[in-house]
Amino acid sequence: MLQYAKCHKAMDRFLKTGRIGSIGHISCIDRREPASEEVAGTEHYAAAGASQLAAICELLGHSPVSVTARTRGAGGVASVQVFLQLDEQTGIHYFGTFDAAPAEHQLWIEGSNGSLQTDGNSVWWRKRGWPKFIPTRIGLFRARLITPPANSTVDSLTAAIIESIRCQETVGLTEA
Repeated sequence: MLQYAKCHKAMDRFLKTGRIGSIGHISCIDRREPASEEVAGTEHYAAAGASQLAAICELLGHSPVSVTARTRGAGGVASVQVFLQLDEQTGIHYFGTFDAAPAEHQLWIEGSNGSLQTDGNSVWWRKRGWPKFIPTRIGLFRARLITPPANSTVDSLTAAIIESIRCQETVGLTEA
């Protein structure tokens, strides 16, 4: 199941036809409301990041190799940064913040032939060398995000993110 369910087909089409080329970097910005006091904490933020990352891995058809994560919290704002290495060439940088600011979700996929961007509702594409993105799918309604169900990929990513936060080191993933 893909986090950006409304845009799955458009994104999948661009990736499978090679219009993006070989992928070098993926960035995901995820701004959400803060969790309640009962559930807030490292585990909650790690799980939020893991569900987004698992959805991106599913879209790309890759399994992660290693993860490096850090959290920070001050003044009612919490954040988590995760770098997920997929292979020697491709990595995903996830930045999640949990505060009272408006929610925002952005996914950028940078490839050798172009870039793809989505907010979960619309998809834009830019061919390498072009100055602007052009719309490929425009949503009529505000994005409705779907959280993937807990599964072994999300669970193992969550555990690896928590371990990386605690030990302040990169954690290898043998099975994700």
